[in-house]
Amino acid sequence: MTLVISPMAGFGNRLRTLAGGILTAEKLGLKAYHLWDGGEYETVGKHRSPNMAHVQPTHDNGFEFYFEPNIPVYTGDAPEIYYNHFNESTGWFQYQNYAYKRFGFTNVNLIDGTHEITSKSVCIESSIAAYPFPDEEYTRVYKKFFVPKNVFLEQIPTLPENTIGIAVRNAGDFRFFFGEGIVEENELRPFLESFDCPVVLVSDDNDYAVRLRTFLKNPIDLPFEKTSAVRGFLEFLTLSRCSKVFGFKDSSFAHQAALFGGTSYQVLTPHAKTF
Repeated sequence: MTLVISPMAGFGNRLRTLAGGILTAEKLGLKAYHLWDGGEYETVGKHRSPNMAHVQPTHDNGFEFYFEPNIPVYTGDAPEIYYNHFNESTGWFQYQNYAYKRFGFTNVNLIDGTHEITSKSVCIESSIAAYPFPDEEYTRVYKKFFVPKNVFLEQIPTLPENTIGIAVRNAGDFRFFFGEGIVEENELRPFLESFDCPVVLVSDDNDYAVRLRTFLKNPIDLPFEKTSAVRGFLEFLTLSRCSKVFGFKDSSFAHQAALFGGTSYQVLTPHAKTF
């Protein structure tokens, strides 16, 4: 009666997968465990562009570095059935197979969003959820199981009422894989200039974020921006406290931050007449 969730890729993807795994366990009547335990493993951050280097410490830190231990870590024997949304012939599989290697699995069952899981001893390793679930269900799971450590909460600034959160992607890895979802600076500028309210603006490119904030009338200063080794997590928590979050298509970071805080979310679309 066990579902082991091995979340992969970056921070937003890992949270989405783990929260979706808990919802899957509830759906199937299984007990959920996580395998985000920081065990030795070389992620894509070790082998591809420097823009993906953040993936390695995200794996190495483990769930309980960021959150209270409300989801038990799995320490048992190999589950009976292994699922992944990549198979062995896919290039990404070699960077998203921590549990596969750890337990010595030899067979991959593909997750396609519709395949019914019937085993009572399952491992799901992925950067997406096995099944679709409503946004409010993700928020419920986040509030119940994902309680940040106080050492992080103490660093989050108190935001003025009606603060808007905007997460901009500009790093090379996102441009390479999801370039069609990038809203460029010339389109962002009039959008940013339109806000009279306070705005939190973050980016995977810190210099770019600094430049974009010059277009804001009331930017919120983030005191941890240049000094914290876990800046991304602190930005995630700050976004989750905004009254509304804007983000790019295919960016799990901004979307999951909104779900984490139970706030509204809107995708910024390239070449849109209005946002």
